[in-house]
Amino acid sequence: TFAIPGVNAATPGVINLLSPLPAITQQMTVDATSQSGFDGPPLVEIHSPGGNNWAGFNILANNVTVRGFSITGFNQGMFAWEGQTGILIEQNIVGSNRLHVAGQGNGLGVGVRASNSVIRHNAIVGNGSGLVLHQGGSTNLVFEKTFGVFSDGVCALGNMGSAVEVFDG
Repeated sequence: TFAIPGVNAATPGVINLLSPLPAITQQMTVDATSQSGFDGPPLVEIHSPGGNNWAGFNILANNVTVRGFSITGFNQGMFAWEGQTGILIEQNIVGSNRLHVAGQGNGLGVGVRASNSVIRHNAIVGNGSGLVLHQGGSTNLVFEKTFGVFSDGVCALGNMGSAVEVFDG
């Protein structure tokens, strides 16, 4: 459960990292929708200072859920590696935050080599590349996702490269 004091719709909580988050190496749910006052767009932002090779969420385990974050300033916002299965990525803004601030994107928004995973209800905006489905992964579902526009359907913030790339091995 997230309980960051002073966080509300007008003042999201920003976690400015000084070092990378540890890789996720066991089944878990990381759920920022549990932050008091959550009303749809993420209230919790994970931000990298940039100029590094960090991944916001580096997923190296099966059955992992990442939900309800803004993820900004990383080389890779999220990456689910080959050999993993059952990853759920939902209700995130990858590349900006609930206030639609530009210029904070990631090099890559979301990268997936995992299999049997679901990527849904996310806004992937303002990154170098949006979503990349790499060779090695299979049977992944991507739906109810917005690329280059926020979930409100109004505020545009395109990815600099492709919105979606699919590589087959």
